[in-house]
Amino acid sequence: MSLSTELNTSGGSAQPDATEVVESATEWATKFARFLQRSAERIGETAELNQELTKRIACGDLPPAVVESQQAAFLAINAESYAAELADLTMNFLTRLVGVGSDYVYALVQGIAAGASAPARPTPPRFDPTDPVEWFERLNQYASAETSVAEAIVRAAVDRGECASGDNVNSEPLSMAAAKTVDTFLELLTRLEDMNNDYGRRYLTAVLGLARDSQKTEATLEAVAGLGQTATARFAITNNSDADATVRCALTDLRRSDGVGPAFEPDATLMPNNFRLAVGAEEVIQLSVRLAECDFEDGPLYTGGVRVLGIGDAVLEIPLNVRASISEERSGSVAELP
Repeated sequence: MSLSTELNTSGGSAQPDATEVVESATEWATKFARFLQRSAERIGETAELNQELTKRIACGDLPPAVVESQQAAFLAINAESYAAELADLTMNFLTRLVGVGSDYVYALVQGIAAGASAPARPTPPRFDPTDPVEWFERLNQYASAETSVAEAIVRAAVDRGECASGDNVNSEPLSMAAAKTVDTFLELLTRLEDMNNDYGRRYLTAVLGLARDSQKTEATLEAVAGLGQTATARFAITNNSDADATVRCALTDLRRSDGVGPAFEPDATLMPNNFRLAVGAEEVIQLSVRLAECDFEDGPLYTGGVRVLGIGDAVLEIPLNVRASISEERSGSVAELP
């Protein structure tokens, strides 16, 4: 019987053949080189997205503030799924480490008593994110069962009394066990890097999507308030597509309509600005713009837009007019988007 080499979490009742999975030092070096090459390629892809994002911001296609606002929105939507994936990865890695310990003991016995047999290996538990406490109890039971297997392996070798002398000890099983341990860690690093790169690319792609050419809607938002106060406007988005959508909203820079002064990022919020919208459902978003005296003057019209992504392939832009007035009068509009 040879060292177990199937360290996945789907089985484990028999002792697999080590030659099926455990690789030679040369093969493992090749695998590690491929890991480094793949890592470099993924870093290069992310770097290209970062460069494109920097270029878009420098050209004025995206306001710098949108990077931070979209990051918060992205985290709000994806934090739960990321945590679940990370928990599944790390907990199953922990489970595999328990099995690797028994593999090493079995390899040690094979080295000094070739042909020693062992009881059937227990089946490792699969991580259940809905009940982590029960899973941890099952992991303890699995670890205890693996310990019993290791004890039985050693006891069987001692009872048979067929231990090799120091000069005849076979070191190959131990080498294979060590290689399998390293493989387990390499797989963890690979999957962790893939997961982080995937989320990073999704975030950068989402932000860059805000810079795509947009289609202006016929409806225009109007927000008026006294200087120093907060102007508000509301608009409704309806998902008339044939699939559920993840909708994102972002405010562009504002600029005086008469061209005086530079464009600027207003102190504004969109609530909500990132949300799921089922087919046929509607969501009302409120825009709030603080008309700070350092940004606005009384009287002139300031123009900009609210960009909406996620429903279909198009980027919609709702024109926005903002005006600061000394009067206490406020007004708002409700725009309906298809």
